[in-house]
Amino acid sequence: MTAAIYAFADFLSSARGFLAICGSSIAGLLLGWPFGFPEMWLLVFNLYLSIAALVIGGAILVSSRRESLAEHAKLDEVIRAIGAARNELIRIEERPEEEIEARRDGA
Repeated sequence: MTAAIYAFADFLSSARGFLAICGSSIAGLLLGWPFGFPEMWLLVFNLYLSIAALVIGGAILVSSRRESLAEHAKLDEVIRAIGAARNELIRIEERPEEEIEARRDGA
């Protein structure tokens, strides 16, 4: 399930995903035009746009979280590799915000 979510997030963040979203929105508008945009069509299209916005927002959050986790893993590896680095800073992002601020001010 996670792999499918990541693949979907990757697709939406690509140029093809952007074009697919734009294309489906334009197709919806073009389908409503000949019928004079009846009320039922407006409700369905509005529902589609709302669901699409929620899905896209979720995909952005998933993609952002994955990138952040990868970045933290890389930084932790750099800290471990540098002999003079303070190892207590590894995984500091999981600690309370007050502790992070205190360590940053004391650094």
